Amino acid sequence: MSKTYPSQNLKQVLLRIPEQMRAALQSAADENGRSLTAEVLARLETTFPQDEDWLSKMQKSPAIQIERRLISVDTRLDDLEARLAKLEAK
Repeated sequence: MSKTYPSQNLKQVLLRIPEQMRAALQSAADENGRSLTAEVLARLETTFPQDEDWLSKMQKSPAIQIERRLISVDTRLDDLEARLAKLEAK
């Protein structure tokens, strides 16, 4: 029996955009602590009606949940690296 992953429920889209727009999106993603994909999804979300049911489904989406976990892991990793650097400096 093969294992299934939440990302398998997502559809991949190839999107061509100008380099300046991609760079601006990446910069915004970095500032917001998100991946480029999560930044695009967050911006697209604001263009749809503010239907509570839709928003609640979106917040439960595997992509958003994975992104939140990655941010948490990244934050913890930064903390551990800082602690290690202090220990190595001693």
